[in-house]
Formats: sequence, structure tokens, C-alpha cells
Amino acid sequence: YLLLSKKFLKAAGLAVGRKAAVCVRLDDPDAVELVPEFERALDAHPTASRVWRRLTPGARRGFAHRVASAKLAATRRGRIEE
Repeated sequence: YLLLSKKFLKAAGLAVGRKAAVCVRLDDPDAVELVPEFERALDAHPTASRVWRRLTPGARRGFAHRVASAKLAATRRGRIEE
């Protein structure tokens, strides 16, 4: 069985106890999503880009999360510069 929130069930038009077909797709475990500002910064700085490519996927995800979790653009820029 699969536990789903009430909000999800309502959006899917389902109720508790109802059966539903589910398809699961696994993402690339090494994939890292970057905010556009971070991508542009890496493109603009070859040395930073080389260092970025040498990091493990886990380290990249950590840095990407730190940047993306900033609520203010100024904070994101500061974290990218770090």
C-alpha cells in the first residue's frame, strides 16, 4: 500500500481505501538541479566549473540546495559567490 496525503487524494479524485494504478519512474541518482543564477555563474567562471565537475554528486546536491533554499535573490547571489 501507499500512504498519500488527503490533499493528494482529493486532487487525484480518490478516497481512502480505493485502488489506483501507480507508475514509478526513477530519476538519475547523480542528477543535480541548479537555479539559473548558479548555472550562469558556473558558465561564466571556468575554474569554478572545473571544481564543480570534480565534486561528488552528493556534494553538488548539497551546494545546490544551499543556494536554492535562499529566499532572497541577494542571499542566493552571496551563496553562489561563496
